[in-house]
Amino acid sequence: MVAANGIPFAIYYNPANIILSDRVNIYAGYRNFYGMPEIYQADIVSNFSALNTPFSLAFSKYGNDLYSEIQISIGSNISFNPDFIIGASLQLYSLTISNYGSSSTWGLNIGMKYNVVEKISLGAHVTNINNPTIGQTNEELPKTFSLGVRYDIFPKSVILFELFRDISYEQDYRCGFEYEILNKTNLRIGI
Repeated sequence: MVAANGIPFAIYYNPANIILSDRVNIYAGYRNFYGMPEIYQADIVSNFSALNTPFSLAFSKYGNDLYSEIQISIGSNISFNPDFIIGASLQLYSLTISNYGSSSTWGLNIGMKYNVVEKISLGAHVTNINNPTIGQTNEELPKTFSLGVRYDIFPKSVILFELFRDISYEQDYRCGFEYEILNKTNLRIGI
């Protein structure tokens, strides 16, 4: 996702991919975890442009009444030329645990996108570069790094490769394929 184009939730994966749009776009997502209706994640993202600059605002909530994580994000990017874009996002992280209280902190993320040639793009994204901590124990939030490549195989067909690393764990390798079946209707498969 770090090198993908035009995804609505780009603020989470790489703010350099937030697109310039002539209208306000709003996207929502909901998913349930572990087959337990009280544990869910809900997201709402708005992408818009102001002063000929793309922006994104996002709100995400994960958890239930006993444990809740809330993330509020704002992000934008700047294009140095049509082929090189740098983006940044600022996130307010809030954690609430029943009977233990709550805490919040700010995280700063940066991303980059570079179009190498007509059909190949590179993307990179680093999260929490300011080393934010949360709670009385000052636990560090995860710092992650993603490096990806996008290759446009055919018109309307894309393959993506990504190296993802949380500095506390081994790296993950990810691969995805996207095919536009109809206008704005995509089939996506990934591992």
